[in-house]
Amino acid sequence: MQVTHTAEIIRDLGDGLVLRRTTPADADALAAFNSRLHSQREEPDLRIGVWTRALIARPHPTFAPNDFTVV
Repeated sequence: MQVTHTAEIIRDLGDGLVLRRTTPADADALAAFNSRLHSQREEPDLRIGVWTRALIARPHPTFAPNDFTVV
């Protein structure tokens, strides 16, 4: 069973900040962010980046591209 979501949640947080669900267009930026944020070293953890990109860009039975949220 493929999980799909059709509605993007968008909330204006003020000061130019918007909370929204990700789209496939966010894959590279989110992968870079997560690889730095979740690294145990000073350099990015490239495995985390590859995993993040794959969750957004490739079909997955339990994860949809808009299951991440970003501000």
